Amino acid sequence: MFVSRPSLWTHLDCMNLGKTRVYLERSKSSPIDLSLGIDRLPFSDPFFKFILHAAGRLKSLVLYGIPPVITAYPSRSAPFVETLAICGDGFDPVLPLAFLNLDLSSLHKLHLKWVHTELLWRNMANLTSFALEYGSPIPIGHLLDFFESAPRLREVDLYSETLTTGAQNGRLVSLACLKNMDTGYPLSHHLFDHLLIPVGARLRMELDPQSPG
Repeated sequence: MFVSRPSLWTHLDCMNLGKTRVYLERSKSSPIDLSLGIDRLPFSDPFFKFILHAAGRLKSLVLYGIPPVITAYPSRSAPFVETLAICGDGFDPVLPLAFLNLDLSSLHKLHLKWVHTELLWRNMANLTSFALEYGSPIPIGHLLDFFESAPRLREVDLYSETLTTGAQNGRLVSLACLKNMDTGYPLSHHLFDHLLIPVGARLRMELDPQSPG
């Protein structure tokens, strides 16, 4: 009875190649939740290429400690993924623009930590939760473009330095569905000159008491 129930075999932790093969087989065509970490499996292992073939069934993808080697693998279309969470674990890898073929229209949750990306993705119409934390500065213009492509954003966490590049005087982007927004002190206050935040939204800001203004 258990073996014949595909929904019981959809959570893959990638701890063992044989186990994962069994789960993929028994889950049949059901959407899968995949968690993969460098502490569990070395990325030189051919298993990493193997699991990418299941990308078309991904519902959620959580990657821990991804080194720059991720850019060496071909993109795979993942049209049904709802959650994408990547933690670079200090490696600061570059996430290529072609990652998952940019087909993220079904994405609800996007959390990136210590992962470098230009944020030039589009078609984020269903995105409701966005978190970004890493050391490289981000042009405000890129953030505004991203926010415009995600009109349903409800939760935003930003902990990254921003540049005024591409801000465009007078440009305003509405976050009409915003409920909560947390920001770290490296974030430029100029970003808020371009955001329309609804009344009643919760805004939490970490400030640097040593900086002027």
